[in-house]
Formats: sequence, C-alpha cells, structure tokens
Amino acid sequence: MAFPIVSALRFFFTNSLDRPDLARKLVRLAHPRNLPVVLMSLLRRTHDRD
Repeated sequence: MAFPIVSALRFFFTNSLDRPDLARKLVRLAHPRNLPVVLMSLLRRTHDRD
C-alpha cells in the first residue's frame, strides 16, 4: 500500500511544486517476501527436531 502513496507524493513534489529535490528524498519500501512453502516446511521440521 505504501508504493502508490510514495508515487503520488513523488509526482506532487516534482510536477506540482516543481521541487524534484524533495521527491528524491522519498524512499521506496521493499515488500516483505515470504519464504516458499517448501522451504518453510523444511525449516519447521528442522526447528521441531531441536
């Protein structure tokens, strides 16, 4: 959800306010990635053995 907000703010600062210097300071957040199901089940089995 954060990506569209950052894109809108970047557009606003660059085109409406003519302040691209402020738009450069906005950071895009990486989406958290989930582990594949196979790897997750392997990690659970390994953790359960301990």
